[in-house]
Amino acid sequence: MSEPNMTSEIVSLRNENAVLKEELALANQQLAWFRKQIFGRKTEQTSVVMEKEFGVQLSMFGNNEEKSAAKSAETITVPEHKRKKNALTMNG
Repeated sequence: MSEPNMTSEIVSLRNENAVLKEELALANQQLAWFRKQIFGRKTEQTSVVMEKEFGVQLSMFGNNEEKSAAKSAETITVPEHKRKKNALTMNG
């Protein structure tokens, strides 16, 4: 290999190395954030943080907004019933 070819190849490899280091740093940052979300403190603030950063509030149960709205609108009336006394309360 000639001297100019080696020099240009070295420059090219250094540029590629710098790009890969930036990508690795970003991937490590994302991994740390995900680990914190999974293994960190569990509070309702997590959903607020995700909404601020990503503009989305995730649900544990998927996107069932229509289903949950329909379920909350349904009401079930349970008839009143009588129970026998417990054996402990009868003797005591």
